[in-house]
Amino acid sequence: MKILPTLAFATASVVVALPAPSRAQMPDLDGPQAALEFLQRLGLQYSILVARTAVDLTYESMSVDARNSETVLNNVVIRPRLAWDPELQCEIRMDRLAASGASSFERFESNFEISGASVPAICLDPGAGAMLQSFGYPVIDIARASISMGYDLPSSGADLLISADVVEAAEVTVAADFDYIFVTGLLDDGGSGEPEPVAKLSSAEVIIENGGLWERVSPMLGAQFGDVNQIPAMVGPMLSQVLAAPGQPLGPTEQALINNLSTELARFIENGDRLVLSMAPDGGSWISEETFETPQSAIAALEPRLSPAPLAIARMVPTDLLAAAMAGGEALDDVTRLQVGAALISGVGAPRALAEGKAMVAPLAEAWNADAATLMGEAMAAEGDMAGAYVMALRGLAGGGEGALGLADDLESALAPGTILASQGAVLEAWPELGAWGSVRAEAEQSGNVPAIRRLAFAAASGQGAPRSYSEAYYLASLAAAAGDSAAAGLRDRLDLRFTSDGVTDPDWVAVSGQAGSAALEAWIEGGVAAAVEGAYRP
Repeated sequence: MKILPTLAFATASVVVALPAPSRAQMPDLDGPQAALEFLQRLGLQYSILVARTAVDLTYESMSVDARNSETVLNNVVIRPRLAWDPELQCEIRMDRLAASGASSFERFESNFEISGASVPAICLDPGAGAMLQSFGYPVIDIARASISMGYDLPSSGADLLISADVVEAAEVTVAADFDYIFVTGLLDDGGSGEPEPVAKLSSAEVIIENGGLWERVSPMLGAQFGDVNQIPAMVGPMLSQVLAAPGQPLGPTEQALINNLSTELARFIENGDRLVLSMAPDGGSWISEETFETPQSAIAALEPRLSPAPLAIARMVPTDLLAAAMAGGEALDDVTRLQVGAALISGVGAPRALAEGKAMVAPLAEAWNADAATLMGEAMAAEGDMAGAYVMALRGLAGGGEGALGLADDLESALAPGTILASQGAVLEAWPELGAWGSVRAEAEQSGNVPAIRRLAFAAASGQGAPRSYSEAYYLASLAAAAGDSAAAGLRDRLDLRFTSDGVTDPDWVAVSGQAGSAALEAWIEGGVAAAVEGAYRP
C-alpha cells in the first residue's frame, strides 16, 4: 500500500508548522506568545510547501495556539500521486487535522488527531481496493483517528497510542510501552554505521472492537471454509505446521498459544464483539532482529495471547470494594486503601477523582507511608498546589516511594527557593526518624569519620534515606570538605551554584547557607569535629 508512506509524509509535514505572512501582514510581535505563534506559522508554511512536493494539498483555514502548542487545519484535501491513479481520483478529505505537543527538559510528547476523514478505496493499491469494495466499503469513513507518542529522556522509555474509529467497520486501538528504546549505530565508522534499534518492550496491545466489519466479512469466509464455526478447529493444524520445529513435536509454549487462539476465535465468532491481542512478557523483553528470526523465538520473547478484554481491565478495582471505600473506608486495611487511592488518583482502575483519592491516602501519607505520600503529591500537583505537593514528595522520597524523586525534582523547578527551603525544613523537623538521624550524624562527627559524614551529606542532598534538606547537606558537606574531602567540597559548591543566577545568589539561600556554615564552624571548633578528624587520621 504505497498510499500509506505518502500520506504519512504529507501529514507529518503539514502538522509541523504555516504560510509566512507578507511584510504588510507581519503580526505585532509584542509579547512572547505572539512571537511563538508567528514562528509556528512560519514553520508550518515551509512544511506545507515540502508536503506539496509529494502530494496535492489544500486546506480552508488554519489556527495556531502557541499556549497549547496546537496547530489546526480545517477542510483538508490531499490528492496523492499514485501510479495506478493517473487522473488523481484519489481524494482524501479531512474535516479537521490537528497537531499538538508538549516538552520539558526530560519529556517529549506529540499528538496528532484527524476528525471526519474519508479515503476512497481507489487510494489503496488495486488489490486491496478491490477487496474493500467487495466488502462494501467503496469509501473508508473515519470518524476519528489519533496518534500519541511520548519519550522520557532519563529512562529512554517511550509510549505509543494509535486509535481509529472506522465507520460501520471497527474501532482499533494499538498501544505499546517501552521501558527502553533507542537507535544505535548512527555514529559508528564516522557516521556510516547502519542504524540498529534497541528496545525493551514492557507491554503491547491491539484491540479490535467490531462495528460491522465482521458481519460483512463472515459470509465470504463462510463460503470459503464452508462454515465460519469451523475456522477455530482449522487453526490448530495450520499453526502446528508453522510452529513445530523440523522433526520435533510441538513445544508446550506453542501448543498453549494454539489452544488460546482456537478458544478466543470461537468466542469471537459466536459473540462478534472484540479481539484483544496482548503481549506483556514478565519483566519485559529485549527486542532485536534475532527475536523475529523464527516464530518460536518471537513467541518466547513476546508471549502473545488473545483475550476478550484489554489488559487494563485486570487493574479495575472491584465495584463493591470501591463503594465500600467511598462509604467511609475506615475499616479498610492499608494495602487496600493504597490500592483504591492509587486508582482514584491515576484514573486507572477507577474514574479519576482527586479529592476522593487524596482522602483515601491522606491517613497513610500523614503516617509517612512513602507510596501514599507520593500519590498525595501527584494529586496535589494536578490540582495546582505545588507547595503542598512538594512537602508530600519529600515525604515519599525519604521512604523510597516510586516516582517521588522525579516528582520532587519537577516541583522544585516550579517553586521559589524560599518555598523549597522552608518546606525542607518543615519536613525534616516532622520526620519520625529525626532522632535516629541525629544520633548517626553525631557518631560520624565525634569519630571523625569523614567518609561517613560525606555519605550523610549526599543522602540529605538527594533526599534518599532521609528527607531532602539542602541546609543539612550544606552543613555536613562543609564539615567533610574542611577535612579535605573533595567530593563533599564539590557538593557544597554545587548547592551554592544551584541557588545562583546571573551571578546573584538568592537571598533565602544566603541566609540558610550562612546559618549552616556557622553551625559547621561551631561544630568544627567547639564540637570537637576537627580534633576527632585529626585523631582519626594522624597516628
